Amino acid sequence: MPWQGFRSLQSLTIELLPKLVSLPKGLQYVTTLRDLYIGICDQLGSLSNEDEDDDDMPWQGFRSLQSLHIYWLPKLVSLPKGLQYVTTLRDLTIESCHNLTTLPEWISNSSSLSTLKINDCSKLSKRCRNNMGMDWSKIAHIPNIQIDYKWIQEDGCYQYSSSTGLCGVGKWFGLCN
Repeated sequence: MPWQGFRSLQSLTIELLPKLVSLPKGLQYVTTLRDLYIGICDQLGSLSNEDEDDDDMPWQGFRSLQSLHIYWLPKLVSLPKGLQYVTTLRDLTIESCHNLTTLPEWISNSSSLSTLKINDCSKLSKRCRNNMGMDWSKIAHIPNIQIDYKWIQEDGCYQYSSSTGLCGVGKWFGLCN
C-alpha cells in the first residue's frame, strides 16, 4: 500500500491483525499522523518494519505524532529505539503487554512526554511504581504517570497515598509546581 498517498491522515488504528509480525512498510511516510493505536496483534513482536535491520524506522518519519497507544501485544519485549526521535510525542500508553519488562534508557531523555500510562503490564508496572521501582528514575521527570489505572504522579507531583485520601498533598504545601 502506498502510504505516501495519505498526506492528511491524522489518526490510525492497527488492530485485530492476528498474523501481523511487523509494522507495514512505508508507514513512516504518513508524516501528518498525530495518534497511533497498535493493539490486539498476537504475533507482533517488534514495532519496526520487517525489512529494517534496526528499529529506528518508521519512527523517525513521524514528525507530528503526539499520542501512541500500544495494547495487547503479547510478543512485544521492548520499545523501539527509534521512538526516541519522535520529539512531538506527548502521550504514551502501554497496556496489557505482559512480556515488556523494562523501559529503555532513552525514555529518561524524553522532554516532550507529558503523560505515561502503564496498565496491566505486571512486570513493567512493578518496575515503575511507588517512587521506588527500578525504572522510576527513567520516568520521574514525566509530569503525569498512571500505573495500573492509578495516578501516581499528576502535574509533576508525586501522589503520596491515594488509599488515605492524601492525593496531591505536595501541591497543598507548595512542594510541587
